[in-house]
Amino acid sequence: MAGSKTLYIMRGLPGSGKSAVAEALASGNVYAADDYPGLYGENMSFNPSLLGKAHESTKNKIIEAMERGEEKIALANTNTQHWEMAPYIKIAQEKGYYVTFVHVEGTINPKGEMTKNIHGVPDEALGRMKSRFEPFDFERRSEERKPFVPPAPKPQDEEKKAKVFDLGWYKEAKKKKEYDPNPWAVCTESVGRKNKKKYERCVLKVKAKQNKK
Repeated sequence: MAGSKTLYIMRGLPGSGKSAVAEALASGNVYAADDYPGLYGENMSFNPSLLGKAHESTKNKIIEAMERGEEKIALANTNTQHWEMAPYIKIAQEKGYYVTFVHVEGTINPKGEMTKNIHGVPDEALGRMKSRFEPFDFERRSEERKPFVPPAPKPQDEEKKAKVFDLGWYKEAKKKKEYDPNPWAVCTESVGRKNKKKYERCVLKVKAKQNKK
């Protein structure tokens, strides 16, 4: 690959040393979403509303560098999952560039300490990034981001919800004089007595309805 046009896709958590390695590989042609103006403000406060624009700007800069014919280019985002890298792999193929993946685990300074991320990303967030990190799989190189689908409610949850808010059975029974309009009996049947607060709220609700008549 000597002398070949190459896009280096850096992979690693914030503070691992991606940018330093990327600069050594593609000096002057390193691009990352973190560099977008305003994404990080004073005291390294993060502005998530600009994240989409930051990634779009990074992609456009890499396209511009390829159109200029730059021999070595590096993308220094975290790139933890396939869908984050897929657009850049596609662009590289269209522009005639090799793609090399560089996973940076971390960097130890001369004092024997691990370097820290300059943006102050909290440990909790770093843990989430680490847990979703995917080893590269060639078969998934074109994978797109899957839309978020909220989990379907469990049947028992729907049944409980219906019991809490639907007292229709009581109204019908009352009309037919098949049920004693006793608030405590109504709520024992509809919500049960296990959750004391919920049971008491039900009793008050039934009493309020009766008082309106």
